[in-house]
Amino acid sequence: MLADFFDTLPAITVIFQWGFEPTPDMFTPLTSEEMEALGATGERTDVKWFAVILDGPLTTRGERIIVTERERMRLLQAAAFIEKVCRENGREFASYEDKLTYVAKCIPPIILEGTPYE
Repeated sequence: MLADFFDTLPAITVIFQWGFEPTPDMFTPLTSEEMEALGATGERTDVKWFAVILDGPLTTRGERIIVTERERMRLLQAAAFIEKVCRENGREFASYEDKLTYVAKCIPPIILEGTPYE
């Protein structure tokens, strides 16, 4: 259980960096053509890759965000951790940003280094 938490820490940091709430429906598997193109760049193709479908500031950078199945699972686990901390607080939050602001006060500052919440 503790090992899972430590494996999830980088994903928690990514959520705070990007300020987004990972949900299962925002991950779309790459097509076989996209996988082939990915392989041509030297990336592993023996694992499943997903495009992250985002709305907002991250999509205006012109970059496509892709993650492996393992990274996708870690992001979803990190989101579940954030939800758990908020649920244990027992109050409603108006936005996901409000949740992140609250959780930022509950976790070690080192996790937030390099994020807008540090």
